[in-house]
Amino acid sequence: MMEDVSIRGNDPRLKIATRNIILMMIGKITSLLGAGIYTFAMGLYVLKTTGSGVGFAMTLICGSIPRVVCGPIAGAVADRVNRRWLIIGMDLLSSLTMITMFILSTIFGPSLLFIYISAALLSICASFYSVSFTSSIPNLVDVERIQKASALNQTADSLSRILAPIIGGIIFGLFSITSFFLLNGITFFLAVIVQLFIKFDLYKKEVEQDKAHFLTSIKDGFLYVKQQQEIYGLMKIALWVNFFSSALFVALPYIIVQNLHLTSKQLGTVEGMLAVGMLIGAFVLSVRKEMNNPFRSIYISLLLFASLSLCTVFPLIVTIPKAASFLYYIVFMLLSGVSMIAVNIPMQVHIQKTTDPGYLGRVFGLLETIATAIAPLGMILFGFLLDMLPTSIVMLTLGVGLLLVVLLGMKQWGMKKQVDVSA
Repeated sequence: MMEDVSIRGNDPRLKIATRNIILMMIGKITSLLGAGIYTFAMGLYVLKTTGSGVGFAMTLICGSIPRVVCGPIAGAVADRVNRRWLIIGMDLLSSLTMITMFILSTIFGPSLLFIYISAALLSICASFYSVSFTSSIPNLVDVERIQKASALNQTADSLSRILAPIIGGIIFGLFSITSFFLLNGITFFLAVIVQLFIKFDLYKKEVEQDKAHFLTSIKDGFLYVKQQQEIYGLMKIALWVNFFSSALFVALPYIIVQNLHLTSKQLGTVEGMLAVGMLIGAFVLSVRKEMNNPFRSIYISLLLFASLSLCTVFPLIVTIPKAASFLYYIVFMLLSGVSMIAVNIPMQVHIQKTTDPGYLGRVFGLLETIATAIAPLGMILFGFLLDMLPTSIVMLTLGVGLLLVVLLGMKQWGMKKQVDVSA
């Protein structure tokens, strides 16, 4: 054992892996900030220009639907081509999209059509980028630091969520909407430059080239996932957890503004605490020792999140001061962010370590589709319920539903047995 440690300590790839992690963080933050700032600014522009909720909804639809559709396609492509060039290519394409939109809006003036088209194109690029990057992590770092790399990857995502609205709001007040296209084109191009220096094949494993027809390759990805009992079970649970959690984050603004009569500034603070909680959770997982039994963290964190969701009903049935309600939901969002990260990162690490490298892209592509496809249904359904039923009843239903999904899901797919095994 001592000899193995010594050999590992002298492995020259370890320094390169450390550099990979740093560059990965910088590149991911730069890329995500570009997308986040753009999405925020375009939403403000559409609302300011049209005053229409439908116009704003169209921006969201153009930015979300392509990710749902492209998940399995992006996964199949990521398993068939060089992921390094796919990642760099997507940021380069995003940059070219923004620069093209800048030129068109300079010549013809800014228009909603340009915004909708650019939102859709960026969404497609983001889908390919996300799937390719996540499935590349086992090739970037040594196996002992996969959790660290995944946690820092999530840290970049959380930081961009916190910073994008702040920076976007500042820039929106200083520059024209046309300038936003150019600024984002530059931001994505900077991400390209950073990612050119990442060594994506540092720990690359030999993988048999997938020569099947493209549609057959996508189908093979579905069949592979179905054969992996643990991954298939996790994905089923993730489907329903995302259904209820998406509904939860639609209901929360309704509760804070309509039921508790808190201010829009307080609502923004509460919603921002989710990203802060995710950042805290990701940081803790990036510095702690990798867990031997990820199912323990997944199960406990899902139970915590379900219990927290059930607790959202408390300020609705018990009269407490507004300041106390505000603080209550700040704590709720912080803990929710931490619990979500404590589910997502161990799940990602488990998939990265146990999945055949030739199927990693398709597995993460399917996971992304599951995570995004069910969300609109939950939002619509619980949006209707909030208009028809007392908010306390809706939140109670949501909390109980989420708790049942966790308890029954873990039991049905044998996860609890995994949890009970000593680490």
